[in-house]
Amino acid sequence: MFVQAQQKIWDIYQKLNRSQKFYLIGCVLALNTLFWYLTPFQDLFNNSLFLLSLCWIFGITSDFIYIYHRIWATTLGKVCLVVLYALLTNITYGFADQIVNQIIGYESIGLNRVTNFVAITLIPVVFILVTFILFLALIFIFQFYMMYVIWAKERDDLKENYSEWSCAARFLIYPFIFMLLFTFGDKYKDKYSNFISEKAQSYIYDFEAKKFSRCITPNGSKVIAVSSDEIILVTKKDDKYSFVPMLCDPILKK
Repeated sequence: MFVQAQQKIWDIYQKLNRSQKFYLIGCVLALNTLFWYLTPFQDLFNNSLFLLSLCWIFGITSDFIYIYHRIWATTLGKVCLVVLYALLTNITYGFADQIVNQIIGYESIGLNRVTNFVAITLIPVVFILVTFILFLALIFIFQFYMMYVIWAKERDDLKENYSEWSCAARFLIYPFIFMLLFTFGDKYKDKYSNFISEKAQSYIYDFEAKKFSRCITPNGSKVIAVSSDEIILVTKKDDKYSFVPMLCDPILKK
């Protein structure tokens, strides 16, 4: 009897698609997480919650990949995705330029390397923001998804097995992961913002600022040339950076 039950469970598992398998494993881990929640073993609860969230995130990612391939399969979808990529790249680069400008506190034209560096560090932020938008959109259209499942089942045109259970699981899992990511982002946004600022300042000092300049500068400082008459004096003291704009006093005078 046990062997028959095991075989039946395996047969059901084999009928699931990739997303459904992740959701199912996550649901099993959810029972395990609930058990550890009722015990005083906080570390085991945290580890189980992490694995649970990871499985469900993989399942949602699998859903997104499926939707992505469906959109990319059409000409209009390709155009929309390319435009979206270009728009996100442009917005990210614009934010990076603004961050560099705030760090310098002066004109930052020409600091392309550090702007590219900051844009790269902003990729996780953009990813989370886009994920939030996708989650909100999916939660909004979820009611239409439920109607589609009912309609497709009546026509016997469903492309995944156990669609009702999958629909119910997604109805609970998507908001859970959304709130989890929102809590995570709200908790670490200030720390990551400081991280970007610190790394950008270090990058400017190490790679953008020059040790030798045509202008007279104090010992131990570096220079960023803004124009023929203006420079930014960059100094480092006790792992703190300062950026001071000043007029160039040339070493060679006419």
